[in-house]
Amino acid sequence: MYCRVSDGTCRVSSFTSRFSFTTVVTMLLACLVCAIGVVAGVGGGGILVPMFAALLSLPMQSCVALSQSTICGQSTLNMYFAVQQTFASQFPSAPSPATGVAGDGTDGSGLRKTKREWKRPLINYQYLSLMLPLGLIGTLVGGLISKVISDLLRLFLLIVLLSLVLYRTVQKMRVQYREDTAHGQRATATDVVVSADGEAPEGAGGTQNAAASPVSPATLSVPAATSTKLEDTVVEKVDQPQYPVYELSTNFGCFFVLLTFNILRSYATCSSFWYWMCVLIPLACLSGCFYYSRMRLERMARATVDNLDVQDPSRPVNEDSPLLMFAWNEYNNMYYPLVAVIAGAAAAMLGIGGGLVLGFVLYEVGLSPSEASVTGGMATFFIAFSAGLQLLVTGSLIVDFGIVFYGVGLVSTAIGTYIFKVEIKKRGWNFLFLGALAFIVGGSLLVLGIYSTYNAVIVTKDGGSALAFGRLCANR
Repeated sequence: MYCRVSDGTCRVSSFTSRFSFTTVVTMLLACLVCAIGVVAGVGGGGILVPMFAALLSLPMQSCVALSQSTICGQSTLNMYFAVQQTFASQFPSAPSPATGVAGDGTDGSGLRKTKREWKRPLINYQYLSLMLPLGLIGTLVGGLISKVISDLLRLFLLIVLLSLVLYRTVQKMRVQYREDTAHGQRATATDVVVSADGEAPEGAGGTQNAAASPVSPATLSVPAATSTKLEDTVVEKVDQPQYPVYELSTNFGCFFVLLTFNILRSYATCSSFWYWMCVLIPLACLSGCFYYSRMRLERMARATVDNLDVQDPSRPVNEDSPLLMFAWNEYNNMYYPLVAVIAGAAAAMLGIGGGLVLGFVLYEVGLSPSEASVTGGMATFFIAFSAGLQLLVTGSLIVDFGIVFYGVGLVSTAIGTYIFKVEIKKRGWNFLFLGALAFIVGGSLLVLGIYSTYNAVIVTKDGGSALAFGRLCANR
């Protein structure tokens, strides 16, 4: 940081002039945090911001901008990989059991198929179109509240929220660990069948021969129930396009509406008519997007296996509609999306990534670990770019630092995707998706808690008050 006496302004010195061993350590730590965040489907800003402030000695606003730049790099490459993945790709590539013509059903309806054969994107665009508008509303409202909330209240809310998310995440992780362990034991029992004559075990290339040959008393048999795997479960669902036009248009439309009005608001006089118009118009647009998406999904929920018509409003909704990629019930279509408002507000108000809470919501909805990871990653993509571009336009982002750490984010995604995720899938350890989320949440709770406490102590020592509330317009 250097200051000019002539005009009384202070600026952060360039990246090359500040480059040191500490900078390298910071880059490596940021890469590791973001790589774990890729697995969890979050950015990791709750750890990055205090870490940048402590190790790089940058102003807090610059640390927030640098964190968003890193997460933008992480989420860009992460989304490039995620949008190409299919729901079936999360299952092993072994041939599925005979359930009629693969992917075409036994009755020509295209409904009966195994989960491995259900053609749909891994990202749950349907639920994202329900959740993202409310999450962006939360970031808008939280940004206003953050200007007036006291430091002590901010710290209290941070501890309560992250503790709740961490507790529920650890609970989910334990349940998933038991499921993964049981599934692994069933797979081992199915694939490793020891016969007395020493022939190749069933499942190792000798399935047909084993079925045709007589079973000797010495053969270790496996009950039929244990041979059923999750990916072989028959579901009755309609295939979904890999790139759904409506959902993608809605998500990008919400993103550009909020970004445009946030930038315009930064140039408007605080608390003026145009300032509040730049708040109310995006609020109305985002609320309208949520309402229309919910009504559209509710119509789709009227479909049944026997009748896919969704135009008759008198038909009751079907929780397990063949047209939907999630269960349609009151919690999933109303309560959990409203939690997205809290997630977005927490991202802006408490300095944590909205993906931390959104990821928790996606697991509560019932999405699979890999599905929740990439869906949360797309939500992180929109939230990070909305905040990052706004900080860039308003001059808060240090460009050379931002470019370097954007590259760090790209590298972290490659590590998270090609090393961490590949290893998790190979070993069948889906609980580590939740474990990664628990690590980021716990790390954010620890680091932000320590930093916020330290900052409150410094403010008090300097004659200020941690209980004092701020003003929406600082110059008034």
